[in-house]
Amino acid sequence: MLYSILAIIPGAWLLVLVCVFLFSALTLYSKKEIPLKYRINATFQWVAVLGVLLIAYGAGLFMAFLAVFTAKKMKNAFGEIEQEHSEEYKAQGSSHLWEYWASPIPFIRWWSNYEDGDLGEPSGKQSARCKGEERGFWNRYHWNAVRNPFNMGKRTLPFFHCIIEECKINAWGDKVVTDKYKGGGGWQFTKATHLKTGKVYYGYYSVKQLPTGKVRVHKFGFKIKPSHAGIIQDADDKDKAFTFRYQHSSEIN
Repeated sequence: MLYSILAIIPGAWLLVLVCVFLFSALTLYSKKEIPLKYRINATFQWVAVLGVLLIAYGAGLFMAFLAVFTAKKMKNAFGEIEQEHSEEYKAQGSSHLWEYWASPIPFIRWWSNYEDGDLGEPSGKQSARCKGEERGFWNRYHWNAVRNPFNMGKRTLPFFHCIIEECKINAWGDKVVTDKYKGGGGWQFTKATHLKTGKVYYGYYSVKQLPTGKVRVHKFGFKIKPSHAGIIQDADDKDKAFTFRYQHSSEIN
């Protein structure tokens, strides 16, 4: 929601991109192990992708309205159309039944949800959150415009995601970096090159252990890791989306 608001405030969009450029450039400056060409390309790529995403998020405040208005029940990309919610969320007040609803109109469809549709997760988590009222227009709008802006576009347009199995992976830094447990600190810079088109995707991830027991997390670019090389991904995890995340002090989770 913050990005959507920033995108429609005059000057805020440009200010965010300038800050992202400086932050990315300064972060990669000290990583001399990475070829300079890749550090420069990564910085400009991240600013470009985030810039277009900000425009899409801002447009989503209106386009998500059209996506909900034109939605209909259909199969999602994995052939799913409906299923019962889990017992956990039924007990919390879900409507008991998930169905996949999305706009069938190509351009408007980008502001629908790729995997879950308008009604939230198949498990019923969103339904329980809405006390079984997830089919209400404003609950569906909130799901598409606020919680998952431009979700279909990010998951289907090559500019915004990397199909990892179709790429060659090169990496610099530590092989394993994680904020899931103590001792997972370090950094890694990953470059994925599409084997057919030659398109290149860059990702950077670092975790610093703090004296407080918390961690500082940087995750810029596409969510690709050195460990993705040669691994067959699950059907719903093949596309590695773009992200720009900075947490100054976060709990290990």
